[in-house]
Amino acid sequence: SVNGNVEYSENVNLDMTLKNVGSQNATSITAILSTTNPNITITDSTENYGTINANSSATQNNAFAFNVANVITDQQSAQFTVTASDGGLGTWQTNFNILLNAPVLQATTITVDDAAFGNGNGRLDPGETATINITTLNNGHAISPIANGTLIVNSGLVTVPVNNVGLGTIAASSNVIASFNVNVDAGAQTGVYASSFTYNVNASGYTATKFFTLPVGIKVEDFESNTFTEFPWNNNGIYPWTIINSGNIYEGNYTARSGNYNIASSTSDLNIQINVISADTLSFYKKVSSEDTWDFLKFYIDNILLDQWSGEVNWSRNAYYMTTGTHTLKWSYVKDGYVDSGLDAAWVDFIIFPPMNMPLNLPQMNNDIQYLTAYPNPSNSESQISFNIIKNSNVNLTLLNSIGQVVSVLIPDKTINKGTYNISLSDINLQSGIYYCKLTTDDYAKTIKIVVVK
Repeated sequence: SVNGNVEYSENVNLDMTLKNVGSQNATSITAILSTTNPNITITDSTENYGTINANSSATQNNAFAFNVANVITDQQSAQFTVTASDGGLGTWQTNFNILLNAPVLQATTITVDDAAFGNGNGRLDPGETATINITTLNNGHAISPIANGTLIVNSGLVTVPVNNVGLGTIAASSNVIASFNVNVDAGAQTGVYASSFTYNVNASGYTATKFFTLPVGIKVEDFESNTFTEFPWNNNGIYPWTIINSGNIYEGNYTARSGNYNIASSTSDLNIQINVISADTLSFYKKVSSEDTWDFLKFYIDNILLDQWSGEVNWSRNAYYMTTGTHTLKWSYVKDGYVDSGLDAAWVDFIIFPPMNMPLNLPQMNNDIQYLTAYPNPSNSESQISFNIIKNSNVNLTLLNSIGQVVSVLIPDKTINKGTYNISLSDINLQSGIYYCKLTTDDYAKTIKIVVVK
């Protein structure tokens, strides 16, 4: 028998009972313990039992001893052999196994906490300080030695002032969290940039490694440029999509509309190829007005149909998880050959892309917005929105929530004179969270983030 559970780094004493199952007494019995397990070092291998009478047993406490290596595989079965002899006249062998326990470390969940020194959206954003929290789990059957976690930045405009933290010991089936403060460079490009990290944890030879990337900010296509040139859209089909600025628009002044209305047996495709550099969610808003169950807006990723909508579908959001790598997205309005119904079209707006690496063809615009700001920011919903336009213009000022839903239209579409304007948010009952304030003029659109903390 073993005096307790056997774990890594232990010195173990074995009590051993030998039984004489024969009909004659066994004399001058010596027992020798051996093993071929490389993680076991036997420190006391021999025990004298003397005479063991027929059909009787003899027990020696602390008969043998061995050491277990510092780093072993959890739940391995170590085989031992006891060879008993009576001075050369007879030899008997018995095999037995002992289960060895050790920690097994695994780095699991990663979260971003930017509530204290950032905008609280759970992402890394340009110019902010945040905390990356990494959970380290012990899946083994023994408490770990004292562990340390190290975070290495492999690429990107992110720095980690202190990249090593002590985690202490980690009990079996328990976890600890390693927290690292990080600074994001203000020059990181929002939505088309991700930082790559390596997290290593080491507990005296018990290790775990996790590679991961985190996106910086989000990139939105809301067609407010009034062109398909801000992103590399492929819109060259027989019936290309168009950008409209009237009717039921989701937000802002513009939205994309399918191009084959009232054309039987036709398809209007809007395609884009993106290179996702960090697995994340793609989302967009869509609207459909068509012949129910016959004409459809269809959405594809890599030519795989993921969803389709028909009939009267008001503006609503859909989201899809996307893996890293190159992917082709397609929105397709498909008509049959017979009946037209409704407005016979589909609309898409406010597409939030996952972090991606692709050229952005930014159109040249006459920027008539001198500035757009909010103060204080973060605030408790008492923020003032301040903006300045340098010429008379048609203006729309809209407040959106974190997923692009309209919370309030602060200034509806109307022409105002050039100058500075201040709008208070005190009359809007905003809950804690992230909001976007979007200012659209005749020639330009600008969006800022507002953080509300209550």
